[in-house]
Order: sequence, then C-alpha cells, then structure tokens
Amino acid sequence: APPETANEVSNADMLARAAELRAALGLLSLLADCQKGAVLCHSRRRAVLTGRRAGKTNAVLIDILNDMTSWPRARYAYVALTADSARDIVWPELVRINEQADLDLHLVDSRFTARASNGAELKIFGADQPKWVDRFRGKKYRRVCIDECASFTISLRDFVREVVRPTLMDLRGVLWMIGTPGKIEGTYW
Repeated sequence: APPETANEVSNADMLARAAELRAALGLLSLLADCQKGAVLCHSRRRAVLTGRRAGKTNAVLIDILNDMTSWPRARYAYVALTADSARDIVWPELVRINEQADLDLHLVDSRFTARASNGAELKIFGADQPKWVDRFRGKKYRRVCIDECASFTISLRDFVREVVRPTLMDLRGVLWMIGTPGKIEGTYW
C-alpha cells in the first residue's frame, strides 16, 4: 500500500485528538435527560417545540459543540430570529458553555463566530440582516439550527427545501428546527 500523505496523517491525528477531547469534556453531562434525548436522536431532521426556558438553545449548542470536536474544519450555523436575539440569547449561552466546559474556543463576538482548535467553526446569524439567506448558498454544513420557527416571516418551507437541505447533503448534516408555540396551524413549522 502507498504511504500515507502528510495531509492524511494530519487529518487522522486531528480526528484522534478530537475524539479524546470529546470524551474528556463530557459535554453531554451538561444536559438534562430530556435534552439528551433530543441530542442523541439519530434523525437528521429534529424539531423541538417547547415552552420558554426549556433549554432548547443550550441543547442545540451542546450538540453542535460536541460534533465540532469530531469534524475538523466543518461548518455549523445557528439562525436566530434577529441579530439582537443572537447577541442577547444565543451568544451569552455559547460563552457560558465555553467557559463551563473549558473548550478554549476562539470567540469573535463582533462576527458571532466560534472557532475550535481543529478549525471547525460555528456562525450565528440574525435572520433580520440583509441578504442573510444568501450567506448559506454554496456551503457545506454539519448542523444548521433555525430558532424561533413560529416567528419567521419568510417561508420556512422554501428556506429549508431550497437553501438549507442542499447545504447539509454532502456531510449528512442535521437540521434543528426549534421554537415555542405560536400560530403554527397550517404552516411548515
């Protein structure tokens, strides 16, 4: 057999280190049992409809961070309803998990981006920003979360089918759709 290239060895080493890091961190231990059920689900499409303060954001972020340890240079996206909700709800939760689990993520709060030492990156979007949908096109994601699904004014059906699903295909990624009850009768959510 031909010798491994430096790139293959590097990838194998990174995957091994990532697996060790994930085992050492035990991120799932930060979740309640009901949250673990959603995170450990084998489905590639996950919908969580609960009341406020149920830990949806926390569970999804832990799932993403846990997956980031095994997928060097992979991309992840979290779509908050607005840039304000990204700044006020999602970002502080990410910072808290980073500190609590001692993840040593490189956090760039001006860009709502978290980068792991293996190059995996989580980007948090505000759905009220200009051309935010276009930022997804042509990318590959391991996880995409759409938060507050009941409150979106765009067609979630079109966004998921035409934009998100193609970004998840190559890496067999997971789509999270989470939110609280609202006027959901007859809608995609």
